[in-house]
Amino acid sequence: MVGKIESGPNIRGALNYNENKVKAGKATLIGAGLYHKDADKLSFNEKISRLQHRADLHGTAKHKCIHISINLDPSENIPNEMFLKLAAEYMELIGLEQQPYLVYRHSDVAHPHIHIVTTSILPTGKQKNLHNLGRKESFAACREIERRHNLIAADKVQPKMLHTIKPVDITKVEYGLKETKAAIGR
Repeated sequence: MVGKIESGPNIRGALNYNENKVKAGKATLIGAGLYHKDADKLSFNEKISRLQHRADLHGTAKHKCIHISINLDPSENIPNEMFLKLAAEYMELIGLEQQPYLVYRHSDVAHPHIHIVTTSILPTGKQKNLHNLGRKESFAACREIERRHNLIAADKVQPKMLHTIKPVDITKVEYGLKETKAAIGR
């Protein structure tokens, strides 16, 4: 399991990214943590208002948005309910269990993964320290969740050769006799 954390000033941008994936049929909103409704009943305005309200508790913070992706090994096919459990555990382990968050399951690449959109502003109005969050807390959280749920450990996986490059005999490419553009592309 690999957790990647990005932060920035724009909650709307992270939310729009995921909502556009939903509209394109490449993602699904599967859950919402600390929202007053089920995820499938939330309007766009309700989604952003909850996050923005929390972010506005700290007027001067520059990085109010946290956009997390949690990626599993391609061989692991888990249901949405399990992904929601992993998301909740991950948020707790990195110290963001009191944050409202949205969980999107993406299907645009070969490996199963989710995106979590949340804010770095805590209920007290203070900002979560984001320095080394990915390198320290996220890494430890991923290892713990892998252990708890018997997931494939990302640091133990050997890189696989997906494609091998095969040389093409260029003398066989003759203009007019074969598809030249396709042969050059190969």
